[in-house]
Amino acid sequence: MTKSKLQRAALAALGLAIGPSYAALAADPLTVFKIADEWGTIQPAGPRTGVNGVRFWNAEGSNNGANSSTAPFRFRMADVKSQFDAQFGAGNWQVTGVNMVFSQSNAAFTHHGGVKLYWFENDALQITNGVDDAASAQPGFFAQYGVSPLRFDAAANVLQTKTATSSDPAAIFGNFSLVDTYTFFNSGSANGDGNAGDWPLDVLANKKPDNSYNLTDPTSPNIQIGSPNYGIAPPIVNPARPFRSDTLANFTTDTARTQSNLNLAPIAADLASGTDDLSFLLVPNDPALAATYKGNPFGGDYPARIYITAEQIPTAGNASWGVDADGNWSVGSNWQPSTAPNLTDSSATFGSVITAARTVTLDAPQTVGAISFDNANKYTISGTSTLTMAVSSGQASISVVSGSHDIVAPVALSNDTTITVTPAASTLLVSDLKPTTAAITKAGNGYLAVNNVRAGSLNVNAGTVLVLNSGSDAGTSKVGALSIAAGASLDLDDDDLVVGAGTTKSAIETLVRNGRNGGAWNGTGGITSTAARNLATTGVGVLSGAEYTSAGGTGNFSGQAYAAGDTLVKYTWNGDANLDGRVTFDDYVKIDTGFNTGLTGWLNGDFNYSGSVNFDDYVLIDVAFNQQNGTLGRAVDWISGDDRSTSGLDQAGVGQAIEHFNQFGASYAAAFLAAVPEPGTASVVAGAAVTLATRRRRRPAIG
Repeated sequence: MTKSKLQRAALAALGLAIGPSYAALAADPLTVFKIADEWGTIQPAGPRTGVNGVRFWNAEGSNNGANSSTAPFRFRMADVKSQFDAQFGAGNWQVTGVNMVFSQSNAAFTHHGGVKLYWFENDALQITNGVDDAASAQPGFFAQYGVSPLRFDAAANVLQTKTATSSDPAAIFGNFSLVDTYTFFNSGSANGDGNAGDWPLDVLANKKPDNSYNLTDPTSPNIQIGSPNYGIAPPIVNPARPFRSDTLANFTTDTARTQSNLNLAPIAADLASGTDDLSFLLVPNDPALAATYKGNPFGGDYPARIYITAEQIPTAGNASWGVDADGNWSVGSNWQPSTAPNLTDSSATFGSVITAARTVTLDAPQTVGAISFDNANKYTISGTSTLTMAVSSGQASISVVSGSHDIVAPVALSNDTTITVTPAASTLLVSDLKPTTAAITKAGNGYLAVNNVRAGSLNVNAGTVLVLNSGSDAGTSKVGALSIAAGASLDLDDDDLVVGAGTTKSAIETLVRNGRNGGAWNGTGGITSTAARNLATTGVGVLSGAEYTSAGGTGNFSGQAYAAGDTLVKYTWNGDANLDGRVTFDDYVKIDTGFNTGLTGWLNGDFNYSGSVNFDDYVLIDVAFNQQNGTLGRAVDWISGDDRSTSGLDQAGVGQAIEHFNQFGASYAAAFLAAVPEPGTASVVAGAAVTLATRRRRRPAIG
């Protein structure tokens, strides 16, 4: 805050007119200054009396005997809150900074020592015998003490009431929080014996995210102390000892200044809760401490002051990444305008500012309604905190206008979300998409690559949704309903899928048939598989939940629970009729039954989704079975006529191929030989088969 703004804030705190020009600065932070309205010294015998209108404010350790004491004080905040309400709108503000300034007396008996500062919730408890009276001719000059119920138990280091016997502070002043711990210094000798003279200041401040101190005037080398406000005009100030600015250098280096870090949370929460008071307690943390602050209502030397800075609660709006560098999301200076987006309905744009790949780190949880990427250089959103997409109405959105970009931080969808990747060559990676009940819509001709999709529904309207190669339960997707438009695709790669009753099994079979595209696995308007495209003996099987249970399923499919009406989709070997992850004689029983009784569907041997079981399906199961057993070469030699000897015909798989050759004849033989990988790719296919059998641990090796 500039000095002119501070002066306007001081005028506002004094209740003086500030004119219409200040209203135009409603978005600017406002700092309001306040002097403690109630303060005193509580000793074992009760509140300490004043002398000639001078009231000492002490926190002395147990070594000081009858002078052992704690120092409560309280700020009446109604007028402060009214200033914030007038500036930002009723309740439309948040506390962003608090400074406290304590004036030491430097009495000769003052000793160094540790002090703890507590905030406490019980604002109704009378902590002294009265309150400074703005209407009084002698504000701060109290009547004789004896009204306050508080006593200080030096041994227990707690306040008690006259009748209390408990040493539990919570039983005395309600909920309380430690807001600071600091060391009291005076400017006297090294052993702590001070000398009266210049009154040093203890300045307590909260730190900003960049670890600098949140002083009332960050644009100036001075700590702005200002003038006292008792609600009377003019303020009573002793010209010989006026409140003054103190240099930041002294604050950080001079032992007569206190460097600390206020815990802002309880103070901000107290004001936000609607209270009109802030109540505090200084407690000695050192038995030898004699922390002496002194208040003289006639001299203006008031011991405790507070500066509270508030800002308007930001409304949802656009913010663009504003630096050509890596950085943390929560740092306002990294954005244009200089407020990090973190609200429902807000938007974050990652645009043209960067000239090389940059990483934006989620250093704390963030919430936005829209994200847009538009740069040929890659943005990576990283971190372990969660990025939440949330809107008050309509749909959240993530869009890629140009380039390829990564979100590797966790992403949670609170509302239905449309993800648009416009360029066909672009990919948006979302590697930690969390389960959601929301609907996900994919738009644009580009790629969306995800760890899995576990959502209320998935609608692939354009482009491709690619499930990252996992080969484990972590890659299994589960959606309540699934739709894939013509020209679009869902690529499961080597992962599995559970689809709820919102989409029928027959509709899923159609989608798989479209993606299979005659065995090329490059079709659109359906479900495809890069892994099946690369390994010709594999494909994608479809069963209902009821069918899977009848074949031995126990309610869990690739790590996901399923119901009888769900549809289960599995990347597996061609011919794996029961989806147990391998081709066995049980699967031959299924296909034989399907062939002999005219049944259809994957469970009954229709592995190419043609609508019937025929020799093409026997080719698929026979080639896969021989490939997995390492006997494909012998079967090819026999079927082709290159070696019709009896050698090796007793091996598993070879006999089945010969049987089906004899059953179906030349058509079967031609199809069998066409399905065998080319010689140049045979070793690649064999290697891939080993990889599938070993990496996908949930799928036992073919036997």
